[in-house]
Amino acid sequence: MDDYKKLQLKIAFFIFLVLAVGTAGYYCIETGWTFLDALYMTVITITTIGFGETHELSPQGRVFTIGLIAMGLGIVATATTYLARFVVEGELQGIFRRRKMQDKIKKLKEHYIVCGYGRIGSSICLKLFELDISFVIIEPDQERAAVAQRRGFITVCGKATEDETLLFAGLRNAAGVIPCISDDATNIFISLAARELNPDIYIISRASEHEIESRMIRAGADSVVYPLKLGGEQIARIVAERAGKQAAADWSDACAGLLGYHLTMYRSFSETPITVAQARQNADAVTAVALRREFGEVLENPADTELMNRGDQLVCIVTMTAVAAHDNSDAERFTWNDAYRVGVDSIDEEHRVLFRYGRDFEKALAKGLRKQDLDKLFERLLRYTERHFAHEEELMRTHGYLDLDAHIQMHKELTLEVMALYKEKSRVHPRSVVDFLGTWLTTHIVAQDREFAAYLDEATR
Repeated sequence: MDDYKKLQLKIAFFIFLVLAVGTAGYYCIETGWTFLDALYMTVITITTIGFGETHELSPQGRVFTIGLIAMGLGIVATATTYLARFVVEGELQGIFRRRKMQDKIKKLKEHYIVCGYGRIGSSICLKLFELDISFVIIEPDQERAAVAQRRGFITVCGKATEDETLLFAGLRNAAGVIPCISDDATNIFISLAARELNPDIYIISRASEHEIESRMIRAGADSVVYPLKLGGEQIARIVAERAGKQAAADWSDACAGLLGYHLTMYRSFSETPITVAQARQNADAVTAVALRREFGEVLENPADTELMNRGDQLVCIVTMTAVAAHDNSDAERFTWNDAYRVGVDSIDEEHRVLFRYGRDFEKALAKGLRKQDLDKLFERLLRYTERHFAHEEELMRTHGYLDLDAHIQMHKELTLEVMALYKEKSRVHPRSVVDFLGTWLTTHIVAQDREFAAYLDEATR
């Protein structure tokens, strides 16, 4: 149990104790007092309100009152101080987060505002993130907004139909607005508000019916997209074209070369250093072109003996036949066995699903990296991981896990690392992606989750 919960329970216990002792004392000492009279006298005494005595006190009652004040005043003062600190700290944290977000938004220019982070909105944001196009999300639902924030996206929790929210999201400096709420009427309203606040803004609106298109155009939309026909990726393509950017169709397009040779990037996710020779062997590379350290240093034509630390990237020359040769090479890594059990049934079941998704992802990579299928599998893995993290954190809160904050921070850092990998997946060598997923799953389960499972087992005995 964490320190805050312990303090809350102690304060509640002592307040109850003082009220019980005071009420019982007055009720027993004073003749003719009712239970309500005794309780009322106890409350006004320990809170020092000073309304006066309920009835004339006997000498014994006055002595008891002195003792009650001495005993109860400290408890009430402590409770009041704690409550004030809780309120003030919560307010200050909220103000600080909002101000920090506002500073980030003020620095953005020619960004896009995505209104709604549902299935379509999240798909759009992933594509914009991959294309390195700046955007801000407006989402009224706190849970969805929290998911977007966990991924590292700038997110405003509010209604996009309100002028204040749109302006806070940087509408004045934005290149476009994408209303993608499931309700057409709301999208029309957002389009009207955005056009009024910024006449030059480009608006790409989602619609569910063809009949609504003319109304949306009149409301100010420049383009109307039907998700059932085009999907979120098509919306992102419109944005990409306007931004002068275009996504690579697949891995081979992104790494096109000559005479069957291609450039790829192998990133090390090993906790222990490996040599360039080992990295080349993992990637089946012909040669290494450059080594980029995590903090920016670049070594050209690195020697095979050069050490690579976690986060370092090796640019290699490979053949496409070598890339395709990794079929099922990591099957063992994504095979669930009892060694990975932590002893909590719900968490173990989620871990099994993560292993299965990792195996599906590895197979998709080995089959030739069809980009559309790969994106779906990666997003499925990402969404399920977020649900798994949320479930773990809720269990930890419920049972007062002492290392909750550290575990949440680890989840955030891991999610950001996955998002960075998602952004680079068209350039990163498939084996490197598989190495990351395998290392994360085993480390996450064997180390962090097993510690919590041991704590949970002890706490529920």
